[in-house]
Amino acid sequence: MPYRKKIVEIYRQDPRLTSFQIAKDVGCGPGEVLAVLRMEGLPLPRRIMAPIEREREACAALAEEMGAPEVAEAIRARKLQ
Repeated sequence: MPYRKKIVEIYRQDPRLTSFQIAKDVGCGPGEVLAVLRMEGLPLPRRIMAPIEREREACAALAEEMGAPEVAEAIRARKLQ
């Protein structure tokens, strides 16, 4: 696999990246990324967070930092519109 070294390098820089994100950076398919990670014995992300979920969690964390745990809870529960 010609992209093996680059895939491993990108993964080690940020292991939270999805196979789709790594594949886009490398210029190959996500299946190839997963195959390389498996061959290298590197753990795959168990759950892929959608971008909106990451943003929601970042907002909730900010609300907690600002002393508003009830707002953070509402954000996480998706109660705010």
